[in-house]
Amino acid sequence: MSNEVVCPESHQIFVRELQRWAHIKGKVIYNPNQKQTSLDATLKRFNLTKSQVVCELFKINGGHLGYYLANLREKKYYYYGTEAIDVKVKLLSLGIGRLEIN
Repeated sequence: MSNEVVCPESHQIFVRELQRWAHIKGKVIYNPNQKQTSLDATLKRFNLTKSQVVCELFKINGGHLGYYLANLREKKYYYYGTEAIDVKVKLLSLGIGRLEIN
């Protein structure tokens, strides 16, 4: 299984580390603007700020360590788990991505 995370631009992945939140930049599979944008620009397009997103992520699991998904378009937030593989499993459960066949 590849380590690269592929998802729509409206879905952003974050990880809660010891004392901070970090954004995980994945490969975008759908971007109607056809140009690379920063996280700040993407958040602005959906009328959100980093603080708002982090606050919502914190609410869903009390800020526990691990991986989180922010669906910026629908303003829905998910907790994945503590392992990187949990990211792909959660995306697949949401109908995003596909199983890799070698």
